[in-house]
Amino acid sequence: MVTRLIDPEDARATLVAISDAGSALHAQLHQSLDERLVELLTALSSDEEAALGLAMRVALPLLEQLTGYAAQQHNPPLAS
Repeated sequence: MVTRLIDPEDARATLVAISDAGSALHAQLHQSLDERLVELLTALSSDEEAALGLAMRVALPLLEQLTGYAAQQHNPPLAS
């Protein structure tokens, strides 16, 4: 699923890249998940669909805020 490569900047390091087979499997899994999600969403009633839409509008800004906070924690600014 992956291939190992020599880092051109540091021969002591190893880089890992997705192989053609890994990329194909990833695409297949992504397609399967998309199809399953469509199946699940079409099973919702119109009231359930509206409730889910509202929940998404409320949750998305909070998730974006948390993602931004997490990124700042893992990538602190460099000292000058």
